[in-house]
Amino acid sequence: MKRTLFALLAVAVAPAAFAQYILAVDSGVDRIVKLDAQTGAVVDDFFIVDANDANTYNWTTPKDIDVVGNELWVTDQVADQVTRFDHSGNYLGRINTGLDNIKGATVVGNEYWVTNAGTANGAPGDSVVRFDLSGNNLGSFSTVGSLFDLMVVGNEVLATNITNFDIERYSLTGTLLGAFHASDGTTGIDFGQQMTTVGSNVWAAGFSLPAGLYGYNAAGVQTNYYDVGLALRGLTRLGNGLMLSTGGTRLLTIDPTTGATVDIVNATGRSFQYLTPFTPVPEPATMTVLALAAFLKRRKKNKA
Repeated sequence: MKRTLFALLAVAVAPAAFAQYILAVDSGVDRIVKLDAQTGAVVDDFFIVDANDANTYNWTTPKDIDVVGNELWVTDQVADQVTRFDHSGNYLGRINTGLDNIKGATVVGNEYWVTNAGTANGAPGDSVVRFDLSGNNLGSFSTVGSLFDLMVVGNEVLATNITNFDIERYSLTGTLLGAFHASDGTTGIDFGQQMTTVGSNVWAAGFSLPAGLYGYNAAGVQTNYYDVGLALRGLTRLGNGLMLSTGGTRLLTIDPTTGATVDIVNATGRSFQYLTPFTPVPEPATMTVLALAAFLKRRKKNKA
């Protein structure tokens, strides 16, 4: 019975085929917004709000949010810290040393990597700073220029570099492997921010002229570009096939086949940043109840 229950627990907490929510960082009002992952519709406009507390967290420019195990970690570009929450949005702690001018981050295996560009607070300048999943600093590796986003693709990590305009390839140990896409800074992507994948294709948000949505095949060749009249920051894919993107006051969908846009939010005072898919992990007590219920249902069916 114990073995069967553990198996049912694993089934009960297995990830869904597509995320349940998308989390959007809004640095204009310093909060995390929860969105429906299929349509992008706002589910909770106040999922996590700024504490305005120097002893816990007082956001200045929250930029990115990542799912790190059973936690959510939020980077703040100007406050130079990573704030940690549980999946219900409760504050757990922060990392506020060794970081300066941080932007995008991601989980790479059993590590959390965050982009860094400054040297205050003991930070290493242009680099990626590495942490274990408990928040312990594991050191850093230098980058040639300032990176803005990181994304794991297969056995590599892609990075948008706003100094040389390239999308770069790194190994899972931090070795620069070369350019995924080399830009001349004039006709292609200039200031690349967040990236996402659709199958083997890579899409990137372009912030500086020529701003817009860029698409690349697996070899890094540009295959799509849509000028949507907006400097884009955040980017992810919705369950309905549309791209969800952000820029300034706007949270919007972009049709990747036509470039057509539809605003979900466009309001004065908002400043939307990065996006991340999110499926909450149930609390241990909830997982046990779900697994036990599934086991009893199956047992009853077998006796019938």
